[in-house]
Amino acid sequence: MKTDEYWDDIFGPNDNCTDYFERYLLTGEPLALALENFDRLFDYPDIEVDFCGLLRGWHEKAKRDKRWEQLRLIIVYSQESYEPKDINQSPFNVGFLVELGPWTPEEVTELAARYGLALALPALTCLLNLTGGHPQLVRLALMPLALGEMTLAEIEATAATEAGIFRAHLLERLSYLEQHPELKAAMKQIVDAAGPVRVKSQDAFKLDSMGLISRHNNDVLPLCEVYRAYFRERLVE
Repeated sequence: MKTDEYWDDIFGPNDNCTDYFERYLLTGEPLALALENFDRLFDYPDIEVDFCGLLRGWHEKAKRDKRWEQLRLIIVYSQESYEPKDINQSPFNVGFLVELGPWTPEEVTELAARYGLALALPALTCLLNLTGGHPQLVRLALMPLALGEMTLAEIEATAATEAGIFRAHLLERLSYLEQHPELKAAMKQIVDAAGPVRVKSQDAFKLDSMGLISRHNNDVLPLCEVYRAYFRERLVE
């Protein structure tokens, strides 16, 4: 990578990183840089502010410097940052936004077909009730079905437990809620309610950006039965 040749401790990390890209990586061919799970950075506000400023600076450079026109920057995140930002230092208010929401029945049917599965209406309805069309949950469910490792009934029986196929997904979100008591309390209120419930707007925004709820006007519901059952049991006082 030759970072030692292009890194000078006299300068800060942002300047060094920019210099490294200009002199070593941006060589005349288009370069795609994809940053996955970017939202993990949101728990570290000091780093987030500087790094977001760096990315926004690269975007602005591309407007006037042909070298930076070669860079294709892709930022993938599953929840938004809640820290207020200078709009001129944010990479999230420029470029092209692609928002991936819950899949429709038609989209789930099409994806199942790509896995070689023909879902009958009862099976499709069951799958959608379990997952709410959440892309990751749907994918996790279709994989063992396509491989013949599990039936839909077997998936359903353990779906909302830590013995089921959604274990890692659920534990990751539970861990985040445990670290944020206000969100934990709001989510507990939502899963304990018999119907749509109203919570603080800020809490609803955060839970929605995590993909945990669906909105019904100003009220909210758990996105799916897996979330309702799992968090109802696991979110204790």
